[in-house]
Amino acid sequence: MDDFDKILLTGVVTVLGGFFIHSASQLFLKLFIEPIQRYRQHKSEAVTLLSFYSNMLSARLTEDDNQEYQERYYKAQDEIRMCMASIKAAYYSISPRWLAILLRVIPNQAEFKKVTSNLLSLSFLGQLLTEQDRMSKNMDLARSTVAILGAEW
Repeated sequence: MDDFDKILLTGVVTVLGGFFIHSASQLFLKLFIEPIQRYRQHKSEAVTLLSFYSNMLSARLTEDDNQEYQERYYKAQDEIRMCMASIKAAYYSISPRWLAILLRVIPNQAEFKKVTSNLLSLSFLGQLLTEQDRMSKNMDLARSTVAILGAEW
C-alpha cells in the first residue's frame, strides 16, 4: 500500500466512524434522553396538579354547588386523568427502560403502577370516598404518590 492509499483509507474510515458515532448518539438521544425529559415534565405536572387541586381531593359535588365550581371540579378530574395518561405514555416510551431504572432516573415497574393507580383514584376526587374515609385517605394517597415521584408534599 502506498501513501496515497493509506491517506484515502484513513479519510474513508474517519468519515464512516464519524457517521456511525453520530447515528448512535442520535439514536440514544431519541430513544433514551428525550423520553426521560418528557417523563420528567409529566412528573412535575402531576406534582403541580396534585398540589393545585389539593383542596378538592376529598370534595364531592352537591346539588347546591354553583356552575363555576362544578366546571372547576370536572376540569380537575379531567386534568388529573390526562396527566396520568401522559405520564404513563412517557414512561413506556423510554427505551431501554431497564437502564433508566438501574440509573434510578425513573421508578421501577411496581412503583410506577402504584403511581398510575393512585393518580386514577385521585382523579375521582371525593366521589369514591365513604363517610369513614374523610379527608385523610386521598391526602395520604396524594402524599405517597408525590413521594414516589421524588418530590415532597
